[in-house]
Amino acid sequence: MRELAGGPTVTTVDPVISVTVEGFLPDDYVPEVNQRLALYQRLAGAAGDAEVADLRAELADRFGPLPAAAGQLLDIVRIRVAARAVGVEKIEAGAGKALVTFSAATTLEPERLVRAIERSRGRLKMKREFTVEATIARGEWPRVRDSLLGLLDDLSRS
Repeated sequence: MRELAGGPTVTTVDPVISVTVEGFLPDDYVPEVNQRLALYQRLAGAAGDAEVADLRAELADRFGPLPAAAGQLLDIVRIRVAARAVGVEKIEAGAGKALVTFSAATTLEPERLVRAIERSRGRLKMKREFTVEATIARGEWPRVRDSLLGLLDDLSRS
């Protein structure tokens, strides 16, 4: 409708996050299939860190302490929310590197990306159009997660 009216179009990006950990709600944690599906749907629609934090608290309240896989799922959702905010359509992370592919409709101005690359001191490099390679932390998942979130935060503030 906006395009027909001559206004700017808004494209919602649904980022794909590919990391070395698995994130899911184990059957023994949320035993009811319909509840699990409803929770996955809510997680997929999460629009901000506060909403993810609320879902984390709700899961802990309803089902007890989060198993590792459920915690990792919520971490991946946080990364997805941050990626969506800067128009990233895909992140492939592993072995200390992350390929970040932007949507053609990203709102990140090229000048901001250039500034981020300059400030990175070699940690960010353009690989091809719409794709940046970033050096990220290696090791345990919390370090990798924090590194990815920091990268996306840097890109959003550039």
